Amino acid sequence: MSGKLCLICCQNFRPEIEAAVVAEGWSDVTVAAYPVRCGHPPVSWDELRPLVADDCTQVAILGRACLKGLGNPPKGWPPVRQHPQEECLHLVASATLVAEAISRGAYLVTPGWLDDWRSNLHTQGFKEEDAADFFHDFARELLLLDTGVVSDAALKFAELANALKLPTTRVAIGIDYTRLLLARLVAEWRLEEAQKQAQEREHRHARELADYISAMDFLGRLALLKDEREVIVAIEEMFRMLFAPQELSYVRFEDGIAQGENGLPPDLSNQFPALRSGWANTDSGTGFLLRIASSGETLGIIAADRFAFPKYRDRYLNLALSVADVCGLSIENARIYRRVKEAEEGLQAFNATLEQRVKDEVAKNLGHERLLIHQSRLAAMGEMFGYIAHQWRQPLNTLSIIIANIKDDYDFHELTSEALEKHVSQMYDLIKHMSTTIDDFRDFFKPNKEKSVFSLDAIVQDVLGILGSSLLKNNIEVRQSFADDISVSGFPNEFAQVALNIINNAKEAIISSGRSDGLILIHAERADGHVTLAVQNNGGCISDDILPKIFDAYFTTKEKGTGIGLYMSRMIVESHFEGRIEARNVPGGVEFVIACPLAVSKPATQ
Repeated sequence: MSGKLCLICCQNFRPEIEAAVVAEGWSDVTVAAYPVRCGHPPVSWDELRPLVADDCTQVAILGRACLKGLGNPPKGWPPVRQHPQEECLHLVASATLVAEAISRGAYLVTPGWLDDWRSNLHTQGFKEEDAADFFHDFARELLLLDTGVVSDAALKFAELANALKLPTTRVAIGIDYTRLLLARLVAEWRLEEAQKQAQEREHRHARELADYISAMDFLGRLALLKDEREVIVAIEEMFRMLFAPQELSYVRFEDGIAQGENGLPPDLSNQFPALRSGWANTDSGTGFLLRIASSGETLGIIAADRFAFPKYRDRYLNLALSVADVCGLSIENARIYRRVKEAEEGLQAFNATLEQRVKDEVAKNLGHERLLIHQSRLAAMGEMFGYIAHQWRQPLNTLSIIIANIKDDYDFHELTSEALEKHVSQMYDLIKHMSTTIDDFRDFFKPNKEKSVFSLDAIVQDVLGILGSSLLKNNIEVRQSFADDISVSGFPNEFAQVALNIINNAKEAIISSGRSDGLILIHAERADGHVTLAVQNNGGCISDDILPKIFDAYFTTKEKGTGIGLYMSRMIVESHFEGRIEARNVPGGVEFVIACPLAVSKPATQ
């Protein structure tokens, strides 16, 4: 794809936009910024025009009040898409996060805004020494949405807080939200570019096919002509119709000698003797010379120059080369009547070859498209099977343990009806979990799923119920502490998958360490409208070079691991619960922490 997308945003958000473009590796996307003015006045097309590079094939303008009244771009602009935001801060953070912060009286700032906060206050009509009184009227605190793209943001945040005499809060949000926002814009643009290029190729092929059909029509007429002068006139007419040259000349040759140059322009006349091959470009660079020959004998040279559409010169030349031999045959036919039948057979063979090439090319393109569609479907199926296989591995292992326990109880005459009923119930639960795993993962890729409010404690107990036999078999103790009324809004099955991944990883880490006193600590608490679930194990620490990579897709240190579990857990927590998940080393092991918003309402009674 040869196009380029130009993103234009407010200077306050340029650091995040540029960082997201770099992080995604989009070499075909550029970023430019208009000055900060917060819509006073809005930007104009004249102001934006210098920001657009010459090679941009589409422009996306991001902003809020600054785009008010912008209207359609004037003539001469590439295609433009305006993306007005409900709030400027929605370029870096979700609407929910921004709305919640504003509702509690926070004044939100970004690293880009802080980078020149004094000028931004001035743009808003405040002097630094007078701004504190105004801000105290509507703001209770200053909140920094720290995207991590400006190194001294914390220092400048402290300066602003000192100037405005307001308490501060810093929330590390990174640039993931911005990357997702831009990924959609870039994907839409690339799809449009691909469709545009496909249409251009289709139009080009149609034009070429039309040219070939027209050429074939002329060549058919040439084959019927017996007078050489009529043949030359027809050839010149064909070149004018196909190539629209402003200058066209033909010099007739016989026995290798030019028979008059017919008033050629001096520049072309000088080039004729220098023609050593079948063709050459004219000195002007906007045309070509073509030798008309037959059986190795030069019959004439035609010069077509100063095309109306010089950018198509190479395509014109290819077409001219493909008809040159037929032109020579037609001239030879006019000179030697006895070669008429041979010339007609050559023309028919050429027509048949051209038609077959067109059919072969069309068939090849259709086969290539089918292959791409098939490969895309196979990739999606393989990815889904990988997720399901990863989630089934632990339940299958637990099933084998329960079956082994049943056999042991039976062998030692300890298999009571109560024990058998318990084992069977556990196996039914596992099989039901395995069955719903397919639906859970299928639902993960479906938009617009219905959310519900659920108890965090209940989810963890369900997971421990699934893993209970395996934990007991490996002598692993689980200690829990849950604060009262901890509820989360979202998708219960997906949160259960996350909890299952983390607790199961803790179990496997303890088993791998060889400890006989395995311990898993599960702690949940609520604070400041958020829920925190921490799962800690004593199965040893993770090396510092591996720890940052454990949430990457397909990264694993296990011999038979897939690297999908933690990656999917992070996607679920961040995308569907607007939270975060992180891991850190603690004395003797590792602690995983999940943080997400606390549900406002209580879970429905089961």
